[in-house]
Amino acid sequence: MRIRKLELHNFRMFSHLVLENLPSFILLVSENGLGKSTILEAIAGIKDLVIPYDRETYQYQENWENKTYSVWPNYLRDPVKLGEEQATISLKVEANIHEQEWLKAEGVNDKIGWAKFKIENGQYITDRQVNPTIEKLFKYHKPVEGIGFLDYIRPFRYFDRQGIGNPTRAANDDQIKNLFADFHRRWTDQQKFTSFKTFVVNSELNDLAYKKETGKSIDSLSVLQEVFDLFFSPKKFLGYGKLATGEPDVIIDTPLGKLNIDQMSDGEKEILNILGHLYRFRDLQNVVLWDTPELHLNAALESRLYEALQQIAPQNQYWIATHSLELIDSVPLENIFVIRQDDNDVWVERSETEKRKERIRLYRQLGAQVGRQLIASRVVFVEGEDDERILRYFEPHIACTTKFVDCIGIRRLKGIVDLLVKASDDDNFCAICDRDDLTDDEIQEFEAKGRGRLYVWRRREIENYLLDEASIWAAIRDWESLEPNEGIEFKSEEDVLNALKEAADQTKGEVVAKKVSYFLHGLTDAIQLEAQELEDSLKKALERRQDLFKYGDVDKQAQLIDQKRKEVERLWPEFWKQECLGKETLVHYFLRNNFKVKKNDDTTIRTFLERICKQMKSQGRIPEDIERAMRLIRGEPIDNDKKVWSGCMSSTGKIVGDIVSPVLEEEDWEVLKK
Repeated sequence: MRIRKLELHNFRMFSHLVLENLPSFILLVSENGLGKSTILEAIAGIKDLVIPYDRETYQYQENWENKTYSVWPNYLRDPVKLGEEQATISLKVEANIHEQEWLKAEGVNDKIGWAKFKIENGQYITDRQVNPTIEKLFKYHKPVEGIGFLDYIRPFRYFDRQGIGNPTRAANDDQIKNLFADFHRRWTDQQKFTSFKTFVVNSELNDLAYKKETGKSIDSLSVLQEVFDLFFSPKKFLGYGKLATGEPDVIIDTPLGKLNIDQMSDGEKEILNILGHLYRFRDLQNVVLWDTPELHLNAALESRLYEALQQIAPQNQYWIATHSLELIDSVPLENIFVIRQDDNDVWVERSETEKRKERIRLYRQLGAQVGRQLIASRVVFVEGEDDERILRYFEPHIACTTKFVDCIGIRRLKGIVDLLVKASDDDNFCAICDRDDLTDDEIQEFEAKGRGRLYVWRRREIENYLLDEASIWAAIRDWESLEPNEGIEFKSEEDVLNALKEAADQTKGEVVAKKVSYFLHGLTDAIQLEAQELEDSLKKALERRQDLFKYGDVDKQAQLIDQKRKEVERLWPEFWKQECLGKETLVHYFLRNNFKVKKNDDTTIRTFLERICKQMKSQGRIPEDIERAMRLIRGEPIDNDKKVWSGCMSSTGKIVGDIVSPVLEEEDWEVLKK
């Protein structure tokens, strides 16, 4: 049995949802509250409304307007979307070949089963349309009949509908005591997961009986054992046997010795019982609804779950709702159903086209987990985790829809810009990079390739924008627990500015080294030859190499270092905030030189940066470059040609507005002086 189509209209958050052309493994992913569990509940509710497994008639009935109606199952949440008067839900299932033969024997020739229900006044089923095929399939059948089940595995630690209680009645003392008196209760009361040991023992007894009768050995638990050994490694499943005490039980082998399976952790027991339950009915084609399986798994086990399910019960159709990035990354792209929201509408997106699959593969190679990029409305590539953190300090809610990916640096991003642009036509990614020592022309060329999705900081790095003495003064003035070093006292913004300048001066030597390195790197770029202009492109490439060989001369090296040092000295008086190493200036020299901060005290450092950002925001001092980056992240257009570069430069060494080049030659400086 397979579900072929699910349609929901005004059902909880879905105005209209149609899921069809469904594979055998369906992974529902989204941010919280967008409807993963709702889809599973819709299917479970339809199943019970057609016919429950434990009785011949539907049990939930109520009177409304002098009539008796079936009502939506009371173990599920209210179905009708807020603000709407009614909802409709429908389901189509298809019987497999064996089930079709069984249906024909029952006088039913249609292999497609369908059911449709109208729900009014929040819960009343006012219209019920069910064909014989689905009614026959959804009845309880003995496993030997070969008819698949529809199974619903809810999170064990899930609140029922009454879990919140009566909001108008305060709990008395006895009730409060009961809230904390559940230590004696069993770890699960799910009946279908309590017979695992019996199943193991019966299976082994049946194997022995078969061998005695036929003389042939079989091992009906071999696949279960194989999956267990892989899934729970280094533990190994032994089955029915005896412990060291001589007591018979279902046991496992561990590095510490043989143990009863009851001695596994609660999470391990839960997942083992579920896998055992699925294995028990692996010969059938079931539909399995499983909500948040990662509740019981660590990251390593999450990544193995997809493979384990394919081995444990390969004929099932699985509907799994998850937040697990590890599980998402392990599942083929075509099996992932992403629930997205736009204003008040919610829909499901699939990665079916080759172009979209290629984009996801590319992002994964660049460090963006499939789960992160699929769930997010926006994927933002940044230089490092500090960039993400600072941007979130300025605008905390961007984390709700945006996933950040930390990259190695500008050179790596420059090399993959063409691939990013080619693979992503839907504008769901952007990249924000450090300027480092890029020239004005290089920045414009780099950003132009991204068609409005690439942005370079106009200062060296994002921390350079936090060198704001007014905001820093306000941050440290109100921070009572931040203790200054002996002999250090700040009384004004001017004191902070002077200390920042001293801290920046300590990075001057490193800035010179980076400029020399950047210059030499430009002479060693990878050789790229053009087939149409092979001779000319080869000549230019070799000329660059010849320029590099010149610096094998000691005098040339000294001259290069002296030139870059002079450039830094000339820029420094006016542009030290733009040119210094921002993070080192702010954290390593200003904060640690003036306050009692331990070497590895990341908490204080993060608090310091956060306080600065909040002060800049409250004082209305957020830099324009930061604002532009935020607009880019939100998907709003920005003008990358706007000259707000404050210290950036052109490759020709000319002045453009307030743009100054760090590679100016002597004659250019004479022009600047005039």
